Amino acid sequence: MNRNILTLAKYSLKESFFPYMPRKTVPNMPKSYLGRLLLLLWTYVFFGAIFTGVFKASAFLYVANNMDFMYFTSFAMSMTLMVFLFYLPQIFSNLYTKSAIANYQTMPIREGELFVGKAFGGVLSFADFLLYLVIGLVIYFGEAGFDPWVLVMGLILYLPMVYLPYGILSLFLLVIKKFTNVNRHAKLFKTIGYLIMFGIMGVIYYFSFSASNPQAMGRMNIDINQITQTLSMVSNVFFNAKIYGLAIAGTMTQRLIFTGLLLGLCLVLAFISYKIADKFYYEAVFDEHLDTSKKEATPSKDIKIEAGSQFKAIFKKDLETLFSNIVFLSGPLGMVMVILVMGFVQASRAMEESGASPTSPEFLLFAFLISLGVGLFIWINGGLANTALSREGKSFYLIQTLPIDPKSHMRARFAASYLVSCGINLILAIAFTLILKLTILGGLVIFLGLCLTGAFATMISLYFGTFMVYTQWKKPQEIQQGGGLKAVLIYLGSLVIMGLLGLMVFAITEATDNIMIGAGTAFLVVLIISFLVYKACLKKYTKGFMDV
Repeated sequence: MNRNILTLAKYSLKESFFPYMPRKTVPNMPKSYLGRLLLLLWTYVFFGAIFTGVFKASAFLYVANNMDFMYFTSFAMSMTLMVFLFYLPQIFSNLYTKSAIANYQTMPIREGELFVGKAFGGVLSFADFLLYLVIGLVIYFGEAGFDPWVLVMGLILYLPMVYLPYGILSLFLLVIKKFTNVNRHAKLFKTIGYLIMFGIMGVIYYFSFSASNPQAMGRMNIDINQITQTLSMVSNVFFNAKIYGLAIAGTMTQRLIFTGLLLGLCLVLAFISYKIADKFYYEAVFDEHLDTSKKEATPSKDIKIEAGSQFKAIFKKDLETLFSNIVFLSGPLGMVMVILVMGFVQASRAMEESGASPTSPEFLLFAFLISLGVGLFIWINGGLANTALSREGKSFYLIQTLPIDPKSHMRARFAASYLVSCGINLILAIAFTLILKLTILGGLVIFLGLCLTGAFATMISLYFGTFMVYTQWKKPQEIQQGGGLKAVLIYLGSLVIMGLLGLMVFAITEATDNIMIGAGTAFLVVLIISFLVYKACLKKYTKGFMDV
């Protein structure tokens, strides 16, 4: 292999481990080293739990029914989805941003060598995800027994299996950037990508939650023929996954044939990528192929300066900012996706087993109390008001210098975030009404519960947001972790608040044998905390943010 490609791949691999190094500054991650490690640890634990649930479901469906190759096909499909969902921004950043490759132009490196080398390095960065393969192997050996071929070839073919989707996606982006003007619609494609990501996340969560209930899995009536036909069609789309599955756990003939096929396809893809990139790579990145001579000048507009409400102006601007990029809404939308899947899997099953009537007063009371807890869970952990000030970016200097009334400013920020949260709560209430087959009254009760605790959580989020204002971001994703260790501590504090309120309701209900007293006392405490937080938040806004 070309020495330059190997050198570039090694350095690109080294870059992927920067998040683990204390002296490196990593985009989209906390500034403090401890906060960064906690975030990385949480990521591995979270995805490890999800993968464990998915693999248990796969083992139940495939290994127990002598379809071992489909078990590893499912693993490879999950890795492929991770490439498309979570690594697409990284691929674009590493390969197609001018700052990422500008320094290489002065070196004696061919364009094809640079492209293939950085792609190889990106694939090598999947080494930490071997953890998920180890989880899958442990579950598989527990069901099917130990097989040395599966262990050895599963590890050897892991990176080639990842390279196929990674390399195809990288090459596809190169062709798109070279022969189209896709950058003009970047925001549209980003929004569509996030929506697809949320949909696939919902499917993954569904199977994970279903797999965590062995009794439910055992009650499923499984048609093996139907499963074989359906999944065979799906896996044909993820051809790299099917080849990997047959190379690992097919018959001995299939193992040999598909091992050679997988390695051969990787070599062919690398060769084609090298040849195409050697002609067009720099042109695609630096937009040298675009004709900008006919670009129309945007006519200037007359701006009328009129006196008006500061509240209205800030409220309107904050709403426009919120909807300007789906990244600002991704936090709560992700939380909503989890709640919807849990409701579909757990709540619908609980209603069937309990035989509760959707119109009974007892059911409406419990639906209201549960929606209070759900609203608190969503809007403290995914609160839009957390980043209300950070969303301003570099234009935040206007807030620091203009004579803005602190009370109007704070109320406008709260109102904008709360209005959007109420809109999302309405969608969630309608979804639960349809999923659980509730009456209109039941949907209204759920909506009311979500909005009540949503207001409390929004005020707390607004207050927390004053402690971690981060305006020096270059990409919207960066403000999600801009607070570093402080943000992690605030997040943990929000979970403590939720736990204490839940414990209060439980303890008072047990002591008085009356849930209304328990819920009422907790509601009174929430009102008191809301008032105190409001006063503290107003004090922060009055003091200003000149230290930012």
